[in-house]
Amino acid sequence: MSVYTFKKFVLLLSLCVIVGFAFVEAVRFGVNVQQRSAGTPMPETVDVFRGSFSPSNRISVAVNQTVEIAFSIKPIEDVKNATIRIMLPGDLIRLVTGDLEWRGDLRKDEEVQLSFSVQASVEMNANVRAFVEGYISGYKMTRSYYLEISTGAGKTPESPLIEQITLKLLSESKPTNSV
Repeated sequence: MSVYTFKKFVLLLSLCVIVGFAFVEAVRFGVNVQQRSAGTPMPETVDVFRGSFSPSNRISVAVNQTVEIAFSIKPIEDVKNATIRIMLPGDLIRLVTGDLEWRGDLRKDEEVQLSFSVQASVEMNANVRAFVEGYISGYKMTRSYYLEISTGAGKTPESPLIEQITLKLLSESKPTNSV
């Protein structure tokens, strides 16, 4: 065997060993990632604004009944240029009294509360959204909170036209006997 062929053989053998090690390491890395992700829960997010609705996160009202609601935040750190914006769902719920927006700076554990009253215009099941944003330690933070408001004990209203068509079809249908 010539020296030239021996060098090729050693080079080819070295290359095979390197590729083999790289393959084994890649497979081992993939198995470790899969094992870690399968047993590791998602990290919990911290509510830096500690926002909450009052009376609760779900209320039931009658159509045209006025209900008092409050939304407050009490941040875990100082917040610069904070904004609280309450968003009502279109024409389903209307504002009776109160403010739906606040802006300013907050110190850690300082509480800000927006109080307002609303009235349900129709039977519905909808959400009021409180959107909060501000800068904490130079980073912009945002968070949304939701209050579910429903009428008719959470029953979704049906269209009167659909009810009329359904009743008409049921009254016009004739029983059939199949043998």
